[in-house]
Amino acid sequence: MKKEDKQLKLANQIKKYRVNLGLTQEEVAKHLKISRICYLNLEKGTRGLDSFELFKLADLFGIELIRFRDDPDDCKENGHPAVRELKKLLSDYEKLKQLTLEK
Repeated sequence: MKKEDKQLKLANQIKKYRVNLGLTQEEVAKHLKISRICYLNLEKGTRGLDSFELFKLADLFGIELIRFRDDPDDCKENGHPAVRELKKLLSDYEKLKQLTLEK
């Protein structure tokens, strides 16, 4: 799957979760600490998001981060690249969380 296709799929998933929870774009943008226009571009698939924003969205939507993956079933083996990537993202998130708590 092309990078653009993955980004668009993620954008569609994010919009679906937001709508299902009855949240406005403005509410989600505030949660991410970005403008509504930036968030709108995220839902259109024209703006990417960093790992910290992805974790914040998963938290807001009350879902596990793995739900954003293209093929969750492919992530069952520890050796799969998606699992390694997810572990790195989790590690980065914990570091950021620690830094935030220290302030």
